[in-house]
Amino acid sequence: MNYKIVFFLCLQLSAGILGKKKRIVGGDNVHIRQIPYQVALKNYTTNQLIGGGTIISASHVLTAAHCIYNKFLSDIRIYSGINSILSRKYESRIIHVHIYEGFTGKEEDYGSYIHDIAVIFLDEPLELGTFRNKVNLPRRPAYVGQKGVVSGWGFTSYPSNALSATLQKATMEVIDSDLCSDLLVINILDTQLCAFKRRGIGACRGDSGGPLISNGEIIGIASFVVPCATGVPDVYTRVYEYNSFIMQVTGITID
Repeated sequence: MNYKIVFFLCLQLSAGILGKKKRIVGGDNVHIRQIPYQVALKNYTTNQLIGGGTIISASHVLTAAHCIYNKFLSDIRIYSGINSILSRKYESRIIHVHIYEGFTGKEEDYGSYIHDIAVIFLDEPLELGTFRNKVNLPRRPAYVGQKGVVSGWGFTSYPSNALSATLQKATMEVIDSDLCSDLLVINILDTQLCAFKRRGIGACRGDSGGPLISNGEIIGIASFVVPCATGVPDVYTRVYEYNSFIMQVTGITID
């Protein structure tokens, strides 16, 4: 079976197109106090959702490179501590983005970006607390069977253009990369991981750049998907493989 791979493709859609009762395909409503590391990247002028990100320090946000590549940084704001995608509270400006040098912005022959990771530098440090807080970098590689939580405001069904009005989450499980390659008919790299729960549950477009979190650590960054929750795995950037890059550009250390 040969699937057409479709990237999450960080969106330029109206944040007013909302799914009132639908979820991050098969997910559940979640309050930001439960996942205070989640942020939204939005267009400053239109308030349109671009994608997600993760607070890894008071001054840094981790996201997918394709969400920020070739964008005008002055057009983008980071919104933290919010439940509603319409909210403009806790707005931060971007002063710099460090995209992993191996990311080219071009789709590879086998149907995915490689090195899909970037670090955003905020103009002022966030006040960390109950509603805005950092998550740790992974201390060890993600393993088959490990459970993680994906979250975001992306499409709530597919085909659809309905975003979730409120923050959503779903629990996924890391699966074997060889099995994932067979299911998707592409080559899964050592710098990527696959996660799956069952048909009807998974990330969708607009969730790009958002986190896959396990035991208080970010193990994955949402990169691409067969739209959406169709019974095959979603693909994430494997954060552990980029720990050295992240620590070098940010000064963050792993406790």
